[in-house]
Amino acid sequence: MSRHGALITDRRCPVAKDAGLAARLRRTVEALCAAGPRSTAHPQSTQEALCVIAQDLTANGYVIMEHRFGEAPGEVNLLCEAPGLVRSDVVLEVAAHYDTVPESPGADDNASGVAAVLEIAARLAINPAEVTVRFCLFGREESGMHGSKAHVAGLAQRGQSHRGALIFESIGYRDPKEDSQRSPLRVPWLLWLPRTGDFIAAVANLPSRRLCNTFAAAAATAAPWLPVHRMAWQGSLLRHAARSDNYSYWKQGYRALMITDTANFRNPNYHRSSDLPDTIDYEFMAEVVQAAHRAVQVLASATLAMAPPSAGGRSEPTESIPAD
Repeated sequence: MSRHGALITDRRCPVAKDAGLAARLRRTVEALCAAGPRSTAHPQSTQEALCVIAQDLTANGYVIMEHRFGEAPGEVNLLCEAPGLVRSDVVLEVAAHYDTVPESPGADDNASGVAAVLEIAARLAINPAEVTVRFCLFGREESGMHGSKAHVAGLAQRGQSHRGALIFESIGYRDPKEDSQRSPLRVPWLLWLPRTGDFIAAVANLPSRRLCNTFAAAAATAAPWLPVHRMAWQGSLLRHAARSDNYSYWKQGYRALMITDTANFRNPNYHRSSDLPDTIDYEFMAEVVQAAHRAVQVLASATLAMAPPSAGGRSEPTESIPAD
């Protein structure tokens, strides 16, 4: 751990990589980007991308729930669940937005995130977790997080204890060159990003710090070659951390962790027509997915107790809560 943040990387533990994972992720990103931008201004390409997502999920045996929050093709969330083997009344969510800005095919932002959700869904279809894991693909993040807002607004009516959400937001761009990483600000003890863009950032607000710490520990076990920059509480202080779907959860008092390559602070293709599949580092993406899958396994344990968030949603009992 550095004086100014928490950059965690542990390469001492030999862990086998999934040899085919990078190739699978690439195929998904290419399929999502093939038709062009996925915005309300591009209904045809948006519908084609939704078909890609739906076909992938149904091929793994999931029943898709469509949650419409508008009439346009991109005004729909796609949801599905892997029921918990032990506790179906407790849910962990794994999510990403599928839409793009009008001018971009959105390989990093955010086909990379969608591909991560689909890969973890495929793995849990074979080996379900002890609690329910819900997979959420949100629409219209780029124009106001409308999909995630509509989803979070209905969580309390589902009658489940909400353990938290892992939000994938642009996870495919890595640049190992020195000074390739920018930062919105650099303040000792608050935010001090590394200057080399080869890490993944895990961004939480204070109530969500357990998710952040679990992800970092999971990466050290499942992807020890992946540097993780932990921001276990700073998210609530940074306006840039409120730009993605994690903020919809935070605002209503639910836990959520944003997992990101930092988007425009690293990727020169951000929100441009050049955000193409060939610019993505699929080995890096694979490392992030391996870490996230391990985090899901830990967070979806039936015996894990979580302190309630500061406000909002229904949470689990507070008895026997281990320290963060």
